[in-house]
Amino acid sequence: MSIYLIIMELFKTINPYTQLGIAQVQGLGAVAAVLGNPFSVDLLNDTVYTFVCTNYMDGTPGGVQEMGMKSIIPDVANAYAYNTPLSFNEAQQGLITELLVALNQSGADPDSVKLCLLKAETSVAMSGLNTGLQMPLLMAIAAGLSSLDYWKTEINNNSSPWYSYGYFDPNPAVNTANLPKWVSASVNGILGGFSKIKTLNGSLPDVEPSTLFVGSLFGGIGLAAGKVLYKW
Repeated sequence: MSIYLIIMELFKTINPYTQLGIAQVQGLGAVAAVLGNPFSVDLLNDTVYTFVCTNYMDGTPGGVQEMGMKSIIPDVANAYAYNTPLSFNEAQQGLITELLVALNQSGADPDSVKLCLLKAETSVAMSGLNTGLQMPLLMAIAAGLSSLDYWKTEINNNSSPWYSYGYFDPNPAVNTANLPKWVSASVNGILGGFSKIKTLNGSLPDVEPSTLFVGSLFGGIGLAAGKVLYKW
């Protein structure tokens, strides 16, 4: 571990959304628990829906609400694949682009990936954006940090379902080299889910935070899992 990373961890910005990151990797664990090969997008969607509703909502709502929730992962995946603009302002988008470019250039070293996320976290906190505008960025970074730890653990676990069903490469070094892409998928998924909910609600400033969390979780779990399952 580099001295710079040690210093960054010692003086780490307090992220209010670490619990969201934890929830995201718990969702990835729920997906891993039911993995098979093949594993359809519909099954992924159903698994994420059941996980989020069971743990973070009062049961499964069904009906039109279920249809709306299950549209999040496909929408986020399409936006990710085709670089569809999300509902963020210029300052937010600048910070997002800076982070994604840094992750893309971080190489196969997990410490470099973590350093990118910690630096971005500090940049957001010092950006001068109000807390509402910082919210989706810090949520995405929290998810990135948690997913980094999750994938590192799974890569080092020969009994992981991701290996058992052929979604990981048999060579752990290849999977480690994919960490920047997998972490970026978590970041993009959270941002895409957040943006989807804001758009559905007409970008109103009084959207319930719980609704934003649910949408972000759907996007984060779905895109992160889909990146590994389907190479999105």
